[in-house]
Amino acid sequence: MELDAATGRLIKILGQMAQASQDALQAGIAGDEPGTRQAVDRLRLLQAKLGTVDLAARTVLDKLPENQQRPLREVLGQIQAAESFVRTWTKRYQGIANFEELSNSSEGRHAIVDYTLPLDWHFEGDIFILFDESDLGFLSELVARGQKRILFVGTEKPSDDQKGKMHQASSATDLRSYFMKLTSPAPVRLSFLAPRSANDREAIWHDIKHAFTVAHSNYYTSKVLGGAWMTQGLQNLDAIAKSANLAALKPSLKGLPIVIISPGPSLDKNIHLLKALKGRAILMAAAQCARALQAAGVVPDFLVVADPGNLVYFLDGVDTSAIDALIIGVSSHPDFYKKQFKHIVTFNANATVDTWISNIFGDTNPISTAGSVSIDCFFFAKYFECSHILMVGLDLALSEGKAYSAKSANSESTVTIDAATNTLTFSNVPENMERIFLAKGANSEDTVETVLTLPGYYGGIVQTRPNYHLFHGEFVVIAKHEASLKDPTPLVNCTEGGAYIEGFEHISLQEAIQKYIPTKVQDLSAKIDAACDSMNNSERLVLCNAAKRKIKVTIEDILTLISECRQFTQKKKLTPKQLNQLNKAEKKLIQSLSKTPFISLPNVEQVKKSIEMSNDATTIAETNKVAIYIYETIEKTCGILSEILNQKI
Repeated sequence: MELDAATGRLIKILGQMAQASQDALQAGIAGDEPGTRQAVDRLRLLQAKLGTVDLAARTVLDKLPENQQRPLREVLGQIQAAESFVRTWTKRYQGIANFEELSNSSEGRHAIVDYTLPLDWHFEGDIFILFDESDLGFLSELVARGQKRILFVGTEKPSDDQKGKMHQASSATDLRSYFMKLTSPAPVRLSFLAPRSANDREAIWHDIKHAFTVAHSNYYTSKVLGGAWMTQGLQNLDAIAKSANLAALKPSLKGLPIVIISPGPSLDKNIHLLKALKGRAILMAAAQCARALQAAGVVPDFLVVADPGNLVYFLDGVDTSAIDALIIGVSSHPDFYKKQFKHIVTFNANATVDTWISNIFGDTNPISTAGSVSIDCFFFAKYFECSHILMVGLDLALSEGKAYSAKSANSESTVTIDAATNTLTFSNVPENMERIFLAKGANSEDTVETVLTLPGYYGGIVQTRPNYHLFHGEFVVIAKHEASLKDPTPLVNCTEGGAYIEGFEHISLQEAIQKYIPTKVQDLSAKIDAACDSMNNSERLVLCNAAKRKIKVTIEDILTLISECRQFTQKKKLTPKQLNQLNKAEKKLIQSLSKTPFISLPNVEQVKKSIEMSNDATTIAETNKVAIYIYETIEKTCGILSEILNQKI
């Protein structure tokens, strides 16, 4: 039976695990500690690789003919025979020898690492945390075992030699930056030396876990939505050429206070106060609030959309022509661009994916973004250098079975909490909201989330969803960073319900208006009009058309290179000359793809898989299978892009 690349890789990994298992047993019987350690560490890495194999490849094993099943059973038997020994060997000193005593020798430190590392540890991708100067003593042993990502979070100053072997980050902001910049292989696990019970370490560990979770959330989002970002960004190019960018707005908005409006349940308590703020402060709202604001007679200066999903129903029944501008991600759903706003202003909703779009127009701006549109609005406010930042409707929590304010989009939905299982489920979900669940791979009835808690706005605790909990952590990190600045912007949480956010001043909106909002009314609409009208749209259209022509040429070149490579990968044997020609063609293809993010970024997961399979390939046949897999992925993406471009040019 002919095996595909993924199944072939799985069988190969199992074979390598069987060999490493035998090596561990033989070294253990011989009393060879270094040899046993080396074999066990190989097993750790192979076990981590095993976790990256698709479920589909695993199911193929049961369908193999008997002549292929027989050696596979032998391999699995060899692995199982060593499992008990390996677990016992790694824990041989735990609970018996004193941690401090073991730390005094290199062999003892290795023994501590033996029982500290998980048995599915990836030495290149996973991250080992060193908390303080005493932990630095383990640096040499970790490096000797092949650990690549070592993160030191202590405040002590390491030596120059130590600096070159690890990364240091001791603040929440630095940790977030470190985790967000990590590339393939993506970290899956964190590990650190035990014990870890000191109070001063709890705070930094909380920041580490938050940064790690944010990075994983972003990676997952890119994996799931990367294709939509690519296709929608391409579809939006003409509309973006006719729009303005955030930089055009900054001179007109600098120094003004801003009220950021989110759709949490508590918005109902103070929405009536917002109408009187028109012209006195910038009113910036998440698009989901649009219906509720219109019902209250509030016309925001800006609505904001960042998500790539089809959320245009947020604006059903809303008179968007009265709103000065829609601030929208360059890769958001194209139907948003068709709405009749006075102006459209674009930004990079996910800089790692859609910068290639804004680069066409010279619009790329180093403004941070996050998974929550409310956080995006916060970063806009900082970019505009607003005098004060006031938040309303930012519950980040559930209130009496509700996640949204009464008249906001999706307000019909309810949340039911099961106290016995500490989980929540959704009901009465409208059809448009149901599509959001389906896009994530499950309907609302099958979606069950763990209930988490946060400190309450008025004390005590409140219940929340996992994504709200993550966003809350982001706001805490933001507030900490703001407080560290020489001239911090006052941050005021006027939500009057939901979660308490450390680092914000918590007062009612009425009190905040009296304290921070000037009484003088300005014509902000005229300022926004002037800023947006200053854009040279004719020049932007020229840049747009040139970029589309260049993309078409690039796609044609890539397809030509793939065709050239295919000539060789279809052969069972290659002459040295042919192998040299293939290497040259593949090198050109890789270089071309590195310069075309609109192809490579949407296929992050496929590229990751191909790299994993390629690293494990040792024969020409195995390498060819991997090559065909990635060729087909690229060809499919090129076909989608070409179809869009042919409609536009």
